[in-house]
Amino acid sequence: HMAINGSKDISLAPSEQIGFEMTLLRMLAFHSDIKTTEKKTPKLAINPKTKATPEDKPPVEPKLKSVKTTKLNTPESTLNINSQQQWEDITKSLKFNTASRMLLKNTLFDNTDNQTLTLNLDEQFSSLLTDNIQRSIQTVLQANFGRLALQINLKKLTTQTLAQKETQANNEKIATMQKNFMKDEGVQKLQETFNAKVDLNSIKEVENV
Repeated sequence: HMAINGSKDISLAPSEQIGFEMTLLRMLAFHSDIKTTEKKTPKLAINPKTKATPEDKPPVEPKLKSVKTTKLNTPESTLNINSQQQWEDITKSLKFNTASRMLLKNTLFDNTDNQTLTLNLDEQFSSLLTDNIQRSIQTVLQANFGRLALQINLKKLTTQTLAQKETQANNEKIATMQKNFMKDEGVQKLQETFNAKVDLNSIKEVENV
């Protein structure tokens, strides 16, 4: 539209050149801005993340700490013995420590009266009898037979103790073993061949073979 009107004005200008330039300037001055439409990407409203509500859970019961209860050793029975053999059986079966067991093997049963156990210890083993060992023995006895007092007397014993019986049994075992060894034909042949003698004390039982 503006270019058509400009062609009419060229004839009124002093020259065609001037008229053309005026028309061009007018077109530039009144040129309508080209609206550029921006493609706007619609912004999606982002809802803030909502924490998923956990399903209602049953209340957790507090853990109860287990209380350790110490089981008291209750005596199985009262001490009821009346012979040396019964006392030796007790000496072997109960869990005495080494020192206590060594002492007890050298004792003889005397009597039990009003929950008091009386033992006789061979005088030659008096060094084994200490307050600590006697208390240890009494503790084990009380754990198995209840309230019990222990009396140990030093005496010259004429009857075999458990220790003496075990020593005798061991000596007899060794003597039998030595006798059987000397009867072996192979041993006898070696002695004849080399004119040698076997030292009996060197013949010993080999365990765990």
